[in-house]
Amino acid sequence: MHDLIRDPELEGDWGLSVLVVVLLAGGVALASAFGDPERAVFTILPFLIAVVGGLAAGWRAGLALSLITVGLVVAASLFASSPLTAALGFAAVSLWVSVPSRWQPSQSVGPTLMLVYLIAVVTAVPGAGWGISLLFALAAVAVGMLVVALVTMLRRTTRAASGAAPLEAPPNDATMGEAGPPSAPWSWREVIGPVLAAVVMAALTFWHSVSPGFQMPVWVLLTFMMVYQPVHPETVKRSLLRVIGTIIGFAGVLVLGLLPGPLSYALGIAAIVPAIAYLKRSYLLSVAAGAVMVVTIYGAPQGQYLSWGIARTLDTAVGAALALGLSLLVRKITPAPAGAGPGTVTRGG
Repeated sequence: MHDLIRDPELEGDWGLSVLVVVLLAGGVALASAFGDPERAVFTILPFLIAVVGGLAAGWRAGLALSLITVGLVVAASLFASSPLTAALGFAAVSLWVSVPSRWQPSQSVGPTLMLVYLIAVVTAVPGAGWGISLLFALAAVAVGMLVVALVTMLRRTTRAASGAAPLEAPPNDATMGEAGPPSAPWSWREVIGPVLAAVVMAALTFWHSVSPGFQMPVWVLLTFMMVYQPVHPETVKRSLLRVIGTIIGFAGVLVLGLLPGPLSYALGIAAIVPAIAYLKRSYLLSVAAGAVMVVTIYGAPQGQYLSWGIARTLDTAVGAALALGLSLLVRKITPAPAGAGPGTVTRGG
């Protein structure tokens, strides 16, 4: 049971969490420098992906991933013109991520791209000038690649000065997966999971589009994306951990609410660091810390810790129930183990 909560072979990645926080601040600063802080999402996401991807897998991978991110952000802006196009667009992107093809993203980056698209959908404004937004995004990519080049040069200079071995190029993780032999036909049973998941996410996206200001569809959709997995036992595990983690995080926020306002808010925002650091080490702790941060950001300004926290806990439970129900249905349709094949839009995160 202990290993279900955390992975004993992994440590918390504090360096990554600090890097992401710094890059998030950098993306906001870029939007402000460009003269329009309201378009921060168009700079934050491409800039973040460019730097993290470039430092982790090389500048080519960082550039490719950041340009894909630009395409997803702009597509979300275009599809926001109507609830129907928003729903169909989300379904199309989810199928692209989950159904095997030569253009499918690799399993290591697919969930990240899907999360990027969700953020873009949620923040998209119908009728906004996507052309200007595209320029913001491309400018953010350029700045991000410049940061990658500078950091890479600094690393090499530091290692040379210390007499260490030359820095090897990081593995260039392909951004696209391999679809397998074209002669092997795909059974409809193998894609029924991704297709049904796409339908559910399209419906939730439509609900979000026709309910401006109502946050429940967004959080239900986020939970569904995060917990629905190719294999039913994994869906059950992640669903339970996410619900329990959300409840723990909600309780933590109530405790923080007893502290002086500025201190409580600062600690709540700082929870993003363990949320990222323990994403792979302990999903339960990561979710709990993430819940603390989210409830603090949205509930603290109005002093609605209790009502906002209860609402988000309910949304999480609904999203988990949807994932469990769909997972049970897919298991009945496809009783054979699906661990080695396609099954969902996300395989982690």
